[in-house]
Amino acid sequence: SVTTSTEVIRLINAETGIPSLKLEKDVILGVRFWINFLGFGFFQEQAKIFLPNMYTALKDFMLLGNIEKDKEYSVEDFLNNLHHSSSVALKGARIKQTLNLAMSNALRLMHDNKEIELERHLDSEKTWHLFPNDEHEFTSEVTHIIIKKVVK
Repeated sequence: SVTTSTEVIRLINAETGIPSLKLEKDVILGVRFWINFLGFGFFQEQAKIFLPNMYTALKDFMLLGNIEKDKEYSVEDFLNNLHHSSSVALKGARIKQTLNLAMSNALRLMHDNKEIELERHLDSEKTWHLFPNDEHEFTSEVTHIIIKKVVK
């Protein structure tokens, strides 16, 4: 179990670089709960792996940012229209025009669920880069997002 494994606790200590951090069972349970509740990803218990996917959080950011249905946004306009709390998901993204793994997974999942449509316009002024995934229709580049369903 992720919450009781001394191996996992040592790994977390090593990765965070905070050797004095004592990760008790309740702390790890709390972190797992909040990460999942806030929509930043999922823990896969059997594989002891965290799957970054901001699908739930992105839907919340869209709802709070009043993103309109049946409207095409450039990626930049889409990100600018998200609720200001989405900055947690976009740290450094605007500088490099590159989205992190969690946000890229969220956009791809919304595309696959036909909630949005990702587009790549060849004549677009700006091209944004998703975290690479050679198995998906949108391996990396995207320029526009069309909102297909009302976010609830």
